[in-house]
Amino acid sequence: MHVYALLLAAAAFVAPIFGDTTTTSSSSSSSRPTVELDYTTVQAVGGNTTVGYYKYQNIRFAKVPTGDLRFAAPEWPDIETAINNGTNLADSDVDCSSSEDCLYLDVWAPADAAGRNLPVLVWTYGGGFTGGSKSQNTPEGLFDLTQDFIFVGYNYRLGITGLATGPTYQHEGGTGNLCVWDSTHAFEWVQKYITNFGGNPDDVTAMGFSAGGSQVMFQMTRFGGNAPQLFNKAYIMSPGYVPGAGHHHGEQYWQNVSSAVGCDGGHLDCMRQVDFDTLATAADNIVSTYTYQMQPRVDGFIIPDT
Repeated sequence: MHVYALLLAAAAFVAPIFGDTTTTSSSSSSSRPTVELDYTTVQAVGGNTTVGYYKYQNIRFAKVPTGDLRFAAPEWPDIETAINNGTNLADSDVDCSSSEDCLYLDVWAPADAAGRNLPVLVWTYGGGFTGGSKSQNTPEGLFDLTQDFIFVGYNYRLGITGLATGPTYQHEGGTGNLCVWDSTHAFEWVQKYITNFGGNPDDVTAMGFSAGGSQVMFQMTRFGGNAPQLFNKAYIMSPGYVPGAGHHHGEQYWQNVSSAVGCDGGHLDCMRQVDFDTLATAADNIVSTYTYQMQPRVDGFIIPDT
């Protein structure tokens, strides 16, 4: 019922107001709570002591997708020995269009969440699969209405690193629709770890806008609807749930970008060595020149041809 009330108030979910009148962000680190996971310990970066919630920021939910993990499915992160205080791994507004080390999520939880088995709201941002981040549309306004839920926002790979495809790419061992795989991995993280924050993995609502709404729908239908569902309810706004044009367009795009960065033939080993900024710039320029659509495509696997 609390999540339903939150969804009715979703119109207020448009502008961040974090850092309200009384926050813990300026207090000593020893006064901020920590949550232990089996691979890291995360400490709240701040919160609102008047309303009564904390924000756990930049929790790594997958390995850094660089080197051999560029153009590969997400993997569970390595053990972290240092406490993750929310600022020592990445900036608060880290996004996947400007940094490859971007697979982080934020958890917002009431100060008294431990052991409460609260409903969970997972937000997926929009941006045409080329922009956006977890730092958009944060939930302070919702927490002003109720503190009886937990909020999760996550990043997913964008542009060419999230949507590369085509026969050459796949033959070389690249994984298609990585943005969808990243979303799946984030929801799997919620299922695995949200109890540590006081959340109920059996009461998860997925909410997404635009490309984020499409992401939610791709999660509902991944593997032809034969995969276990990772959430119980969905609130979808303005989705564009239509896979992009055929793989011949993806092949042309892949070859054009690879040639622009000195990897003629589109060999994956070469493309994995290209500097991220160089790769992203070339990809953006070619998208503009050829009006190529950055959208998930049928790959016969996570998005089957049904």
